Amino acid sequence: MSKLYCYICRGDVAEGKPVAEDPVLSATLWLKKSLGISRSAGKTLVVCPGCAPIQKAKRNKFKRKLLELGLVAGIVLIAHSILISFFLGLIFAVFILSLSLIYYAPGMESEEITASKPA
Repeated sequence: MSKLYCYICRGDVAEGKPVAEDPVLSATLWLKKSLGISRSAGKTLVVCPGCAPIQKAKRNKFKRKLLELGLVAGIVLIAHSILISFFLGLIFAVFILSLSLIYYAPGMESEEITASKPA
């Protein structure tokens, strides 16, 4: 079994909940591996039991910010399409939505805790 790496405390752990793979996480990992700055290369990303409350708080903050920025982007898109142009409003709305990536925290695959078996 591959080694487990907690992405919150940034260390090797014996057990943890697996992190769900999504396009943002995949792109981030690919970029870090390409630049040679990834400490999690060849390891399974997990959240250790001690960091689970921190990850849950980060994920909830990300969801809240995404909703808030989505509402702001919608208002900006409507205002720009009425007053200036739809295309410019769309560009600005996409920019506002991309700001939510600052707060990005990946979701969890399941509630089960996986343990690495000694070799």
